[in-house]
Amino acid sequence: MTIFKKMGTFWNLTMAVLVLLSSLANAQEKKLTAHFKNNPDGSQTLLNYVPGEVSKGKAQRIAHANSNQTLDLRIILPVKDQAGLDQLIKNLYDPQSPIYHKFITPEQFAQQFGASALDFSIVQENLKSLGLTVKRQSKNGLILSVTGPLSKVEHAFKLNVNNYKRSDGTLFFAPDADPTIPTPMAGKIKAVIGLDNAVKFQAFNHKYTGPKQNKSLQKGIVTATGGVKAQPLAHHGPNGGLEPQDVAKAYNFTLNTTDGNNQTLALFELDGYLASDISTYAGYFGFHLPSLQNVLIDGYDGSAGPSTDEVTLDIEIALGIAQGLKQILVYEAQNTALNYIDEWERIASDNIAQVVSVSWGIAEQSIANIILFSGFSILDTEHTLFQQMATQGVTIMVASGDAGAYNTSGPTTNASSPASDPGVTAVGISALTTDPSGNWSSETGSSESGGGISGTWPVPLYQQGLAGITAGGRNVPDVALTADNSLSSCYDVLIGGSWGCYWGSSVATPIWAALVTRVNQVRQTPIGFLNPSLYTIAQGSHNALDYHDITSGNNGFSAGIGYDLVTGLGSLIGSVSGLGLYNDLFAATPSGLTATAGNAQVTLSWSLIPAAVSYKIYRSTTSNSYSTPTYTGITSLPYTDNTNVINGTTYYYVVTSVSILGEESTFSSQVSATPIAPPSAPTGQNGTPGNTQATINWNVTPTATSYHVKRSLTSGSGYSTIATVTGTSFTDSGLSNNTPYYYVISALNASGEGANSVEIPLTPLATLPLAPTGVNAASGNKQVTLTWNANGATSYNVKRSPTSGGSYSTVSTPGAVTTPSYTDTNLTNGTTYYYVVSAVNGTGEGANSFEVSAAPQGMPAPTNIKATLLAARVGGRIVYGGVVLYWAQSIAPGVVQNKIYRSVGAGAYSLLATVGASTSYTDKNTTKGTVYNYKVTAFNSSGVESLASNSVTVNY
Repeated sequence: MTIFKKMGTFWNLTMAVLVLLSSLANAQEKKLTAHFKNNPDGSQTLLNYVPGEVSKGKAQRIAHANSNQTLDLRIILPVKDQAGLDQLIKNLYDPQSPIYHKFITPEQFAQQFGASALDFSIVQENLKSLGLTVKRQSKNGLILSVTGPLSKVEHAFKLNVNNYKRSDGTLFFAPDADPTIPTPMAGKIKAVIGLDNAVKFQAFNHKYTGPKQNKSLQKGIVTATGGVKAQPLAHHGPNGGLEPQDVAKAYNFTLNTTDGNNQTLALFELDGYLASDISTYAGYFGFHLPSLQNVLIDGYDGSAGPSTDEVTLDIEIALGIAQGLKQILVYEAQNTALNYIDEWERIASDNIAQVVSVSWGIAEQSIANIILFSGFSILDTEHTLFQQMATQGVTIMVASGDAGAYNTSGPTTNASSPASDPGVTAVGISALTTDPSGNWSSETGSSESGGGISGTWPVPLYQQGLAGITAGGRNVPDVALTADNSLSSCYDVLIGGSWGCYWGSSVATPIWAALVTRVNQVRQTPIGFLNPSLYTIAQGSHNALDYHDITSGNNGFSAGIGYDLVTGLGSLIGSVSGLGLYNDLFAATPSGLTATAGNAQVTLSWSLIPAAVSYKIYRSTTSNSYSTPTYTGITSLPYTDNTNVINGTTYYYVVTSVSILGEESTFSSQVSATPIAPPSAPTGQNGTPGNTQATINWNVTPTATSYHVKRSLTSGSGYSTIATVTGTSFTDSGLSNNTPYYYVISALNASGEGANSVEIPLTPLATLPLAPTGVNAASGNKQVTLTWNANGATSYNVKRSPTSGGSYSTVSTPGAVTTPSYTDTNLTNGTTYYYVVSAVNGTGEGANSFEVSAAPQGMPAPTNIKATLLAARVGGRIVYGGVVLYWAQSIAPGVVQNKIYRSVGAGAYSLLATVGASTSYTDKNTTKGTVYNYKVTAFNSSGVESLASNSVTVNY
């Protein structure tokens, strides 16, 4: 079933009947008057083209129109594949469809749905044969622009065009008969537009002329109990009316964050405006002035006419609500049916703006009174263009009218067109009350709000089954906003250099349109035809979060709970704590995704999105390669992926959110995890008891990230975890001496805890450690290195004496030596030193070890150092090039380099150069007349430097 279904045309039927059908059992069905009849000669007459005021004698015929005047016509051809177009729209707006929101271009639309080349050729050739000129073919392949003398037009379509005068004195021209399509073109033309100029569209705005605002109401009225009573919406505009910030405050959206940045809005207008008004308005409020581009239709000059108020307020209100707009396209044409259709066709063909605001219209019954049934001339033609724009992702917001249910055509209730078209979103009027801070308090349906039941279009699918929908035809409006004919609801705009306060559905409509541009900014893709989204939300769990349901007020119909013909679904709740209509019109991308590996599983978590109804998880074993979701319908966190997860395999994940509309967001940032099995039980465990403590050691366990140390007073059971450590050693303190303790160790990783190790029994004892054994002293250059056997002590003290058995002094830092080795440095080579080592534990220090001794020995120095001058004879004189040093290498084994030290005169020696294990060096950094002294040392592979050689002196 289509989201909105165009009236199907069956051109080859012998019976001239048009029926709208729905495939649903409870669908509304509406039968319409036949729009053509087949004639015996094979020609076809399009019906009901004579205005009602002509056929009923309500207009006076003045004279036959001038036969030599040129008439401009639009010949409308039927859609090539109407069923295919309906299905495409359905798929484009079905979140479950593979082509959801994959909008097409005007060229693609023409290729798929424009009239065939053969039909165009037949129509064009026959029109030319009748003396008419075909000037242009529309981009969508459905409209021909044709001109010709009035006499040729009358002959071609077998009618006369006369001038008529209404009772109010206005003049118009119209045919006196329905047009007949010649046999060769029968079935290939479904409408001819331009045979009359009787239709005039109305701008739905009015200037408020009531009493000025009582400024005291802005602060509220203090009641007898000391409370503050809510008042009509506080005005802050320059003329006492509403300004954009007032609306933003009341409906919970901000003007300076999501602001329509980089978006383009189109305004449909049938008059011009003064650019100076727009720049002055923007300057007053400090608004960014977007690129303002006029698109003039059919030669219109764009000058400001009698309806300039409408054009100006549309621009000013839109840029006030969406202050970051990149561009506003103002489409302007003369107010005739032909120019009206041409303007819609141009907007669809340009396909620049993704949102269009329309504040013009006419009651369906008014059109019917003028042209008894114009569904296939004006209404049907615009509907096809609306369908085209739906395929291109364009949102169309239309004012519902401002004369209540009667739309100026009383006493019969009557919906307004194009608001009644099922392919647009109709905006009605409410009156808003706020608290003293300007926050929404209550809302009432306006008596002026255009609303009613279409006499042309059936109830569209998106309205079917919704509480409050009235059977019989498309219900209007869809939504509403405050713009009542009252002090509390008019908006300040600058027109003709003067401030005025305006109300009407044409004021509320550009606000909604501007808000949709802000939605598109957040989405980064156009939302397109809005009604499927609005009505889906209204029938879901977020209805009360997104709409103010307006239940009071009367425009000829009564407002009530749910949908009503005064305010539709209600007004919007922008955004409150991540909820609201803004947040439900797009699917936000999840953030903060994390993945934690486990044993054959991965646990995922991310930041929840308040407006999301569920999430989808995509899993892959290849980075950034995803097709279908692995898990759907996720509503709580964390989520554990344990289906077909293999340890040792790296898995990559992204997450999307699903909105109340069924839309899916873009992918989150990617994360990865590699599941692993829990680690095995630790091995190599051993322990050393101490005074009120016990120290346990074990080997590193593969894949472990930490360890649990467990203790029990009973062997084999009753273990409790006393510590979690990342190393492989732990000292358990505060124990009772002479009490047995039983220890086990378990290893942990991301997958969990492995098995316990073999038990280690330890009993703390208050005893001093034994003296270390195996003490050994090894001589080095100015140092002695001591080693000994470990005996379970917590640390060791190293002591030294200059005499054997003498008085020892501790040379190590207490508690610093925890391993069985120590190097004593800064000693004197050739001097014998005597050492003992003692062990320390929790009880204290034990006895000294046996004494050992060692005499540090310096590394032998290089010998036989000599120096010569580097000289050469140049041009009869001797030139000196430096000092060359020679020496005999140190006899120490493993020499790897030498260092050359130099002093100047009696100065101190400094390092001149470091060379390899060579025995010569040339010093070229010398100055004549200077005395230099040199000496050399050697280094072995252990980094030990030898004693210095004898010095050699050179008088350079």
